[in-house]
Amino acid sequence: MSATDPGLLAEIGAALGGVDPVAMLVAATDEVFLGWWPADLMDIVRRPYEPGALAAYAQRGSGS
Repeated sequence: MSATDPGLLAEIGAALGGVDPVAMLVAATDEVFLGWWPADLMDIVRRPYEPGALAAYAQRGSGS
């Protein structure tokens, strides 16, 4: 049985009270890795790609 086995995932979900374990893992990972970044930076990350947006964010307030 692998960690991606639908039967195993269903069993884990049932043990969690019907919650999707994959959705829980995604939400927890998002919280751990993305939840600690400033909201204005996450706004850049979540919107469509814009060349230079991260560089502009990094340089603001640096006096460059």
